[in-house]
Amino acid sequence: MTTVPEGLCNAHHAVQQASATLKVKKSVIKERVSVHTMSDPTPFSSMFAFQKIATGLNMGPKTLLGSMGGDLVFSINSAYSHIEAPSKKKRSRDTTGEEAERAMQKVRRSGRDADNVSQASFAVAQGCIADLLRLRGVKGESVIESWAVSLRKGGQWGSSNGKPSLLIAARLSAGVAVPLYGVCTVMRVCRDGMMTTSADRVSTDFDLPLTDQAKAADEVGQKSILILASVPHLEDATKEVS
Repeated sequence: MTTVPEGLCNAHHAVQQASATLKVKKSVIKERVSVHTMSDPTPFSSMFAFQKIATGLNMGPKTLLGSMGGDLVFSINSAYSHIEAPSKKKRSRDTTGEEAERAMQKVRRSGRDADNVSQASFAVAQGCIADLLRLRGVKGESVIESWAVSLRKGGQWGSSNGKPSLLIAARLSAGVAVPLYGVCTVMRVCRDGMMTTSADRVSTDFDLPLTDQAKAADEVGQKSILILASVPHLEDATKEVS
């Protein structure tokens, strides 16, 4: 019988104590894994708070995000340690930065509302998208099935203080565990956001396409995870007049 590590027990208990704040529906601990089924949708505030608890108990690099039985799950796997994939002689060129830049240029040209978004916000969104596209599962798998960035007008969900702003949407592959601390790092600037396994809980504006593999997984109850992140309004740095 495997003994549950003391550090994991402490982390599991700390999450249970904060379950109401975190919006945890159910918690179980199995051998070396503390598993927490989250409410759906789950706000970013719960994700960052969960990560903060784990980090405070030296479990920060061992947090994972995934879906089980159609539910959104945060977990702490005390046996998990990140290992870089071995380098290959012929590695494909990283085009994530270029993809993010093309998406930003398209939004910049979308009309008058785009002119009211600061250059600082565009830059943050571009960097966030590039980092998001580099996310990998615990075994090095690609996890982003589809993604989009859109301009949200005042009054629409995702707008910042009633002003036009940018919103990033991404669909994560079903059945793939992703380092939660990695997601927190990517989304560190976008504190306002949510994640869900139920697309019908959000506007059809964010109904990103499913791949054939995702459709097959969905038919057997494996749900992909939809992430929506609102890019905050950031003021451009003022230039000093000499």
